[in-house]
Amino acid sequence: MWNDGRVPLSLTPILLAVKGSMAPSAVFRSVLGACILGLALLFLPNAAHAGDAVAVPLPPAATVTVLPAPPPLALPLAAKPEAERYFYHGYDYGSEAVFNPAYVLVNRGWDMMQLGDDRNDPWRFDYRTNGDNVLDNLAHAPGRVGAEGWHRFLVQEIFPLSFGEETARWVPNYTLHLLGGGMTYAMLDEWFEAHDVPLPKIWSGLTLMLAALANETIENGGITGRNTDCIADVWVFDLGGIFLFSMPAVRRFFSRQVIIADWSTPPVITFPRGEIHNQGNYYAAKWALPFYHQLSLFSYFGAWTTFGLSQKIDAEHSISVSYGVATTKLIGTSKNLVENVVSLIPAAAIFYDRNGSLLASAKVADLPDFFLHLQAYPGLVPAVKWLGAFAQFSKTGNITAGLTTNFGFGLGVRTGSMQ
Repeated sequence: MWNDGRVPLSLTPILLAVKGSMAPSAVFRSVLGACILGLALLFLPNAAHAGDAVAVPLPPAATVTVLPAPPPLALPLAAKPEAERYFYHGYDYGSEAVFNPAYVLVNRGWDMMQLGDDRNDPWRFDYRTNGDNVLDNLAHAPGRVGAEGWHRFLVQEIFPLSFGEETARWVPNYTLHLLGGGMTYAMLDEWFEAHDVPLPKIWSGLTLMLAALANETIENGGITGRNTDCIADVWVFDLGGIFLFSMPAVRRFFSRQVIIADWSTPPVITFPRGEIHNQGNYYAAKWALPFYHQLSLFSYFGAWTTFGLSQKIDAEHSISVSYGVATTKLIGTSKNLVENVVSLIPAAAIFYDRNGSLLASAKVADLPDFFLHLQAYPGLVPAVKWLGAFAQFSKTGNITAGLTTNFGFGLGVRTGSMQ
């Protein structure tokens, strides 16, 4: 409807409301806004009449594509640096292929049974009597040493101050226990780590000390009484070797400058009596001449102590020859004390190795039952890399022979008796 001023009645209230208070331009903007709103309401398709509620459609919402969150930036983790190896390299040939904790335990623990006396039968040996005596002396070390005399103990067993055949008992302490035992501890440590065994140093130390206790038990020789030999071996030199070869600088020196390698022999159980043979804890040491690196001074030590030369014949292989002495017997000089002395005879040997891992050897000694010893390690023959063999000949024609495997052990047969 229209009023007399020809103004739509719907706009009259707005004009009256602003007439007296708004400026003309403000009134115009208000009127224009009201007109636009009215036209919008007029043309809405869903408006039935002015009184109805009107739904005002909103413009369609824009389609938003939510992309999956990108994966977090994966920074490459720094690989755990592999510990440097000095003695165990994982070779699948030679003496290193047969190296393992059980191999060490038997060779080091039952080493003295190779001498061929009544101690070479592992099943009939009196472990309880001998073991108890060793443990008793280790538990009361100061008192046992005091009863013997500290001066005698230090001169004959600790320091290299005595050189008689019956008094130079310090010699195997330095070679077999300090250097050999320390090197074996380090090699076991690297073996356990290479096989992902947790706490490798703990297991290495336990293996070495268990072998040491077995060795001292065998050497006790049925005595119940004072035994300062085991005190020096275990408390001073075995533990000293572990401490010494825990140092990377020492490992580096004895694997880069003076190179020590484990050249022990694989133990064999022989028929028909089930005796243990061919076991032995042996080491080789090489020192390359500074003016000619292809040639090295050489030593082979254990129950044998020999010296010679080692010549490289190509980048990997070497031949070594040596001459010296071999231990024939471990002789107890007392019925109440463990005071062992050794009997020595001339001996010679030749060795063939690859990268320090022994492949084959031939040893000769003036022994009735150990005149000639031949050893071939697994890997010498590529067609049967897992298999080795040995043969031992006596002067009287007796033969002990067997097959060994890369597990470190084997089976054999023996004719005649050990002398």
